[in-house]
Amino acid sequence: MEILNRIFDFEETVETGGSGRLDIWRGAWSLFVSNPIKGLGFGGHMGRTNKVVHNMYLSTLVDTGIIGFALFIVSIVLILIETIKLRNVELFAFVTSILVIIFFLDVHSHKYFWNVIMLITIVRSQNYNKTKQNLCQDKTMNPENITS
Repeated sequence: MEILNRIFDFEETVETGGSGRLDIWRGAWSLFVSNPIKGLGFGGHMGRTNKVVHNMYLSTLVDTGIIGFALFIVSIVLILIETIKLRNVELFAFVTSILVIIFFLDVHSHKYFWNVIMLITIVRSQNYNKTKQNLCQDKTMNPENITS
């Protein structure tokens, strides 16, 4: 019963700042504001505070600035677009869950984040090859004329 009380005690979570994450996020935001364009460099937040941001979006913003963050967001949008194009509900759920998880964790140094990127690339490549084969079955199509 004690565990359930701790899990559902939202007032304590707000009072304690979510295990200190809110304080870390405020500090990270302050570091971003002082270096907004190009950021602190990869690992800059950790190097200055000896703390992990626990939010990949904010960590990317602090470490790479607006420029790197924009590239990061564009890549996420492109991944979502490709996932939607594939019309694979399971893959979309998987990608979406990873995007939620990285709001609470820094995962760029963890293999499961990169495994998702590789999985999407493989599935996209297989889908492209199937589409190309289907188009080539039409006798009027020449495989060399099909581009991505």
